[in-house]
Amino acid sequence: MSRSKKKSVVSKTRILIKSKYLFSKKRASTLGYIRDNLHEKNYNDLIQLLWREETTKKHFQKIAFPESFSDIEYIDPGPNPNLVKEFRWGWTFLSKYSYELSTFISLSKIYEKHILLSEFKEARGILNTISDKFGVSIWLMKNLISFLQLSEGLESQKIYSRSIMNENPEAPIIQYIAHYLSYRTEPAVSPPAFKKQFDENVKLFNNMDQWKAYLSYHLSPTFESSKISLTFILGLESNVSAIDYYCSLIHSLFFIVASDYEYFKRNNILPDKDFIQILDDKRISNLYKLRQNESLLEQSAESIGYNTFISLFDSSQLTDELAIRNDVLEHPNDPNVIEIASKAMVSNCNLDLDKNLFVSKILYCMKSICLKDENYGSTPLELFKICWDFITHPWAIYILSFILKEMSDEPFGYKSDYSQFSVISSHNLHPIRILDLNNYNLRVIYGQSIKEICNNKLVHEYINICINAITPQRLLELKGEEEYLISSLMFYENNECHESIKMAHWILDSENLNFRLKATRIIANCLINLGKIEKSMEVCIDTYINERRAFKMLPIKKLVKTIDEEKRANFSANIALPILYDIYAKNVEKDYDYLRAYAYEDFLSSYGIEKPSELEKIIKQFDYSHLLYFLKNLCVEQIMDNSTCFNSSEEILYERVSVLRLLSTIDENGADEYQSEIRKILKNITIKKKIREIEQSKVYVDIASIKESLSVTLKENYNRYLSFLKDGLDESNLEIHKAYREAGEAGDIMRILSLSLPDNEMNSLFSSMIFNIRDQFVSSTEHGLDGYLSVRIRHGTFFNHLRSPLQSEKLITLKRDEEGNYTNNSYWIDKLNIEDESILEEVNFIFNAFSKDIDMVIEQIINSWIQRKFPFSKPRLWHINN
Repeated sequence: MSRSKKKSVVSKTRILIKSKYLFSKKRASTLGYIRDNLHEKNYNDLIQLLWREETTKKHFQKIAFPESFSDIEYIDPGPNPNLVKEFRWGWTFLSKYSYELSTFISLSKIYEKHILLSEFKEARGILNTISDKFGVSIWLMKNLISFLQLSEGLESQKIYSRSIMNENPEAPIIQYIAHYLSYRTEPAVSPPAFKKQFDENVKLFNNMDQWKAYLSYHLSPTFESSKISLTFILGLESNVSAIDYYCSLIHSLFFIVASDYEYFKRNNILPDKDFIQILDDKRISNLYKLRQNESLLEQSAESIGYNTFISLFDSSQLTDELAIRNDVLEHPNDPNVIEIASKAMVSNCNLDLDKNLFVSKILYCMKSICLKDENYGSTPLELFKICWDFITHPWAIYILSFILKEMSDEPFGYKSDYSQFSVISSHNLHPIRILDLNNYNLRVIYGQSIKEICNNKLVHEYINICINAITPQRLLELKGEEEYLISSLMFYENNECHESIKMAHWILDSENLNFRLKATRIIANCLINLGKIEKSMEVCIDTYINERRAFKMLPIKKLVKTIDEEKRANFSANIALPILYDIYAKNVEKDYDYLRAYAYEDFLSSYGIEKPSELEKIIKQFDYSHLLYFLKNLCVEQIMDNSTCFNSSEEILYERVSVLRLLSTIDENGADEYQSEIRKILKNITIKKKIREIEQSKVYVDIASIKESLSVTLKENYNRYLSFLKDGLDESNLEIHKAYREAGEAGDIMRILSLSLPDNEMNSLFSSMIFNIRDQFVSSTEHGLDGYLSVRIRHGTFFNHLRSPLQSEKLITLKRDEEGNYTNNSYWIDKLNIEDESILEEVNFIFNAFSKDIDMVIEQIINSWIQRKFPFSKPRLWHINN
């Protein structure tokens, strides 16, 4: 640009500032207007001019490091699809605070280490320092809530989060975020339950998709977004804390690299080189290196697990326990170290770590997920929750990607961008993470960068295989399971399925369950890709029967979606097909329950039999484990009830008894279990026969079904309530409980009813559970009073009771059809011996009209009188109020 032209631009900028900004009452929105009307090349001039004015400089200081949340002003940035400009403005604006941000980055990494090593006093000191230096921020709020929950418990984090809500009545967004962060962090709240609750609440933001994206970014951490949403998020964050602004820029930057690497390559959305060097944030330095193919900062290969990585492939196992332990204690927040340590623990390497350390808990959870041990049922959710609580740190993002990889039915686990995001947001480059990059170009550049850091020949050869520079068969001459697995993965990625299966088969005999399951996952997916659906189905079923907890690693859902009507017909004689649908129904969804019933019946029909007990004649034709599963899990009342060969539910129960007797003869180990079920069925049949008439004449509520239903729906709220009882009672709670107890002991019902519960979260939770129980008991049409009144009383016993006196005297008849016509009263017509057709027609009309009038009166009694009255309803005999 010529000197005169540059001067003209600067003059224009100065005029804009003088006229639009310095004298504006709404400076934030005015600044947005100015920067939107300037080219990003002139942003630096704009910032420099604003910093020369003392008033604007103070204004920016207040925005960048607010002393309280009340200083934060959220301003809707409006429609602005230019994400590149948002990046350029953000980096230019924050460049004025490069040294402060560098200090924050350094402190946050120290905090990460302290928290993972359970050094809570030191961690709190770091958070206090960050608060003193940089004021309030959502980053600080997130970390304080999770820190207080981890170190001091529920009551402490609740006191802190309530203080934020109480002290900031004019900051609804901050209150909203604080409330849901606190709720999300409660020990009794699982990630799925939180997400369901949050998604339901967010639906209230109708036609405000960008605000939904912003709240999700802070509260429901996923990496699914759009460039428009990112633009909005950055626009909002430009008016808040510099800490939060920097974090949102980092998040958006890594999201772009992970989801659209070509966009990242085309557009310069990184900070300037000088700014990067001051920040000393290796995450951005690594991205700069990946984009420019230039190394800014050297890494020490010895300090971040390179040696242990090399030993993994050189000796096929991790044996240097001391080295790995030292890496964990020195670099507990390095995802690469965590991954190598978890692999070592899976291989029974004794790291001799203090089990009370937070990082130890994480590693033991990772081990549990890999080995599918006795804690596997709850461990993934527990670990997922830890990651959500500490999502502002790269190690937490890595562990999320680990969970998805280990529990995915895809060999590479590419269910989301967590994996890629975790690699590129890590502070250090490491060869162990290279296969997590699903973008080939990014993987090549990443691999070349590692080669510059580490000169080890083995590492170079491994990287060459991962970027398809040499054939996977060359992988260190296939020394062990790790090498076979990676070779199999690379062949799978290159769509060389036969070679992939060949490599995976070498691992199936491994003593390590994790290797066996990953090999099975590859084989099953390869068979699907090769069109060998029936074979893949059998592989999955064999694995599931032997190791039920491996379900999430098997492509069951993919198989079910692949099997069309033609394939179902072709596979009808294969016992594996109904088993597949049963596994799907029990672990995925119920949408194919009808296909399970069809597959069960088609299987029996293909062998010319109707009832499963008849399989005894051809028992030797089937795989033993498959037959056991089929008889135990598919030959049950629920599924057999769809068959046309049974005339009653009693027949189905007797057939189940026959199946159990067959099972007793072929499975001696389960004989006691089968005999117990037989006795139970026969006892129930007898009891049902004896009490059928009694049941029809009494008011009945299915308490057992209500308990079973509520044990699922109320479980999490009940656990939350117990947590509050344990840690969250304040003086007002204690007083009200004391008053209730005194009134209860005195039998003073009116006093109990007159007492009002304090308006707080714990009591709201308690009341919601009580109302839920009441509604299930009274209003449930499935197993509550309303269902019984509807079926047994209003439309059953009571209806028949009112009709029976007239019916016994042969004065009324039954409806003949849906149009309301009644059958002719043949009893009285025969009795009266009427022969005249006209008189006969008149008599029939009178009797039919009388029957109709009686039924109308009974219907009125049932539908208008015998009902429960709720507020604002018409008069009823039963009156129920909240």
